[in-house]
Amino acid sequence: MSGIVRSGSAITPPAVRQLAGTSVAAEDVNAFVAMAINELLQLHEDNIARYRLRPSEFQEW
Repeated sequence: MSGIVRSGSAITPPAVRQLAGTSVAAEDVNAFVAMAINELLQLHEDNIARYRLRPSEFQEW
């Protein structure tokens, strides 16, 4: 999550896939992308600490 926010990327499946890289097994990529997009859409200033994001990083995104 923090990688998407810090990179300034849009919340799109290709952006999430690219940042996941080889960290996610090929058979798990689709489920990971869906979960990540859901988490990103629910991200707000009260829960950014769980991803070690600063308020300024979140606001900039």
